[in-house]
Amino acid sequence: MSAATPTEPGGDPESSRSNYGGMTVNERLFVSGLMDEFDAAARDRDRDAMIAVLMKVARIAAPPLLTG
Repeated sequence: MSAATPTEPGGDPESSRSNYGGMTVNERLFVSGLMDEFDAAARDRDRDAMIAVLMKVARIAAPPLLTG
């Protein structure tokens, strides 16, 4: 079995950052391996947990801040 790639669940989300541009939120959740966590929060109707998962995806997809 080969290692997961950035386009597979469980792949390295940091290396997939550049691939997030054309993805839907569902695709980003899947690729980042956070789909099950989000689905569990949605089933529990836990709005705060759902937002926390979405924030994780946003941090993965966001480009690093430039400092200087």
